[in-house]
Amino acid sequence: MKRALLAGTLGTLAVAALGPLERRVLGRKPRFAPETLARNLARERLGLRLSDPAARVAGLAMRAAYGPGWGLVLGALPRALTRRPLLAGLVLGGLVDLFEERAFPLTGATRAPRKWPARERGLLRMQTLAFGLVSASAYAADRRLT
Repeated sequence: MKRALLAGTLGTLAVAALGPLERRVLGRKPRFAPETLARNLARERLGLRLSDPAARVAGLAMRAAYGPGWGLVLGALPRALTRRPLLAGLVLGGLVDLFEERAFPLTGATRAPRKWPARERGLLRMQTLAFGLVSASAYAADRRLT
């Protein structure tokens, strides 16, 4: 379980590192930026209006739980799959992407990603794929080290 949580955390750090690139490509924060998701969820689900600092903190807190949670999903995949980090990363990234495609509009975090501009959808796909590949690689590397 520790290995899975660590792998998800490392995948999360990789995704966080993509933030400046995403902003540069779009010329603004993406719709899926953690603080944007936190602000939208607080408004839609709790009726709260978050200040910029509160949205940043809430976004970081969400990301801190979300990535390691997906690491646990990785740890639950069949061992035959997790021994192949490229395949496991593609599967995990695909699962995250599919989940976000459905969960974002259902929760009010964003409108459906399929309705976003193509460039922004592509960046979300890149992010979920990077998360999956880094997480699965870390998971496999940790197995080899222990």
